[in-house]
Amino acid sequence: MTNQNELKNDLPITRFDDDNLDRQKFALQIRRIIKNYNQKDCLTLGIMGSWGSGKTSLINMVFDQNDENILTEKDYKVMRFNPWNFSKQQDLYYQFFEQLREILISNENDEGKRKHAKNIINRYWEKIRYNGTVSLSYSGISYSKPLGEKTLEVHKKEINKTLRYLGYKLIIIIDDLDRLTDDEVQQIFILVKALADFPNIIYILPFDRNIILNSMGDMQKDYGEEFLDKIIQLHIDLPKIPKSKVRNLFKKELEDLLKNEKIDLSSENRSFWSTLLFLTNIREVNRYINSLTFYLPLMKDEVNILDYTLLTGLQLFENKIYHEIKNNKTFFTKSLMKKPDRERLPTYQEHFKNILDEKETLSEELLIEILKVLFPQLENFDRNWDMANQVPDWDSKLRVCSYKMFDRYFELTIGENEMSNVAFEIIIQSDNYEFIKQEVLSNDNDGKSENFLEKLKTNVQKIDSKNIKLFLRLLFDIGDNLNVDTGDFIFSKNTLLLQNIGALSKQLNNQELYESMDYAIKNAEDCLYLLVDDLSIHDKINQRYRFKNNKSNSKKELTNDQLDKLENEACIKIKQWADNGKIFEVYRAIEVIYNWYYWDNEEYLRFIEKTLENDTELIKLIIIFINEISNENDTVNCEFNFSIMEEICPIDKIYNRIHSIISKIEDTDHKIVCENFIEKYTQKI
Repeated sequence: MTNQNELKNDLPITRFDDDNLDRQKFALQIRRIIKNYNQKDCLTLGIMGSWGSGKTSLINMVFDQNDENILTEKDYKVMRFNPWNFSKQQDLYYQFFEQLREILISNENDEGKRKHAKNIINRYWEKIRYNGTVSLSYSGISYSKPLGEKTLEVHKKEINKTLRYLGYKLIIIIDDLDRLTDDEVQQIFILVKALADFPNIIYILPFDRNIILNSMGDMQKDYGEEFLDKIIQLHIDLPKIPKSKVRNLFKKELEDLLKNEKIDLSSENRSFWSTLLFLTNIREVNRYINSLTFYLPLMKDEVNILDYTLLTGLQLFENKIYHEIKNNKTFFTKSLMKKPDRERLPTYQEHFKNILDEKETLSEELLIEILKVLFPQLENFDRNWDMANQVPDWDSKLRVCSYKMFDRYFELTIGENEMSNVAFEIIIQSDNYEFIKQEVLSNDNDGKSENFLEKLKTNVQKIDSKNIKLFLRLLFDIGDNLNVDTGDFIFSKNTLLLQNIGALSKQLNNQELYESMDYAIKNAEDCLYLLVDDLSIHDKINQRYRFKNNKSNSKKELTNDQLDKLENEACIKIKQWADNGKIFEVYRAIEVIYNWYYWDNEEYLRFIEKTLENDTELIKLIIIFINEISNENDTVNCEFNFSIMEEICPIDKIYNRIHSIISKIEDTDHKIVCENFIEKYTQKI
């Protein structure tokens, strides 16, 4: 199992038993070929496969000494030469012959023979170095300097004679040819083909055929394939890894990673494994898993894991498409919520085609399949579905197809005014009201209340039913004072709050809702308006009081008897605020006293009579009926809601009282309000 935060290295496997691609039989066959080769002449095997296809792993399996039927050290010696360590031709050749000399000496017990091997290799290297730059063409080898009296071939024959009587085969593995420069590739072929094609040596050259052919330059244009055939006696094409095996390996690695990160996908009702067919080799799997290993701990609570995993795949293997998605937010999240009309459809189709044209590796069919998994809206190129009703579910599941969530996938940070999902989950899983309230108020101070309410609205099903009353109390208790500015007059803060109350209420049956509302109203301390407004909505649904003649298609959630009891509790709280002199400080106080007038008319009228006797309180009363204040030519102009005022107040008495005290009012603002009131009401009557 992958440990948390442990990246997978890209090293090949080293043991036969580590194979998970069913290549043991293939490795054994290569081993048989080597063991059955009894000739003295140099033999070159080419193991061909694309990058990441497991060429080095296969070679390691061939020489794994822990397996039976091994290539014994007595009969076979292995020299691994890594040309990556050297750049210049002279350095590459020098290091090759140095390594060859050392392995020949180390495997020879006779001191005289060791000295002879050392001398002939040294002389041969000196001759190569004297003759300068060696180049290779289809016709043979050429040198930048003349060969001199004793030709290179003479020295080579000395080595051939010595190595022909070796008591073992020397296997030289030159790996990663397809990572070299064009010049370095040709240098290696010069070694294998001409300079070091000694007896009793078996070369194993793993490479990508297409890359090597391109590295051969002008030679490849005419007879590159033919030239490779001259160098390599046995071409071994690496078995193609079944995509199902690669996908299953990735699936296992991802499942282990998710388990380590405690990520549960059991609630996901969709599968995306079929879209991972773009994975073709183990190196791609490792690269993919490494990226997720780094980023998932940072993003696991902020995004949808399946969407993020697929999007990461596009980022790694179709980077241009990834950036096209990033730069086309509206197109992918909004434009196709409904099937576009005939006039717009060609424009959208052309735009989508231009995006698909940026693909580099995936087939168009597979790419479209992946994009449709990420953005279900794309189905509306072919169908006529209204997907607006799915938006709350997309928001709740943090999908990339959600307009609200889209940016988070590309920013790797939480927005300035966004609450992290970790913090949100801690809040909604708590059963401690004071903790819940403190945390929400803390986020309110940071300007995150709107985001909290948006999250709450779409995640109420995660709250334990017995704790719903805590969140109803929370909204009734602090909702009026939350720092929420939706920027929309129609979809106001109050609309968002009421949507949350509605979502919470739907989690409860009738009796549970009544008991939760009763608890919330009795325990709310800091606000009044929201609980009054919510009860008023129930009045409207039940066609009570001022809504008797209104038709409602909404289902009743509370009985009239339950509403009477709840509104009585609300009136007790309203009276407390009135007695404490705070009633006029309430958010939207006009709505509060408007409903008080209907719910407890007797107590309300006593409140009004008492207010008429207090000049300051009377002025506060008329202030709450102001609809709008404008300032033109340094003149303050107030517009009053006289219709409601006449309905619930003795407006004539108020007018007469204001008229009688206006001359004694010292506060300038209050005096202006009263003057406006007298003027506007006089005009009205």
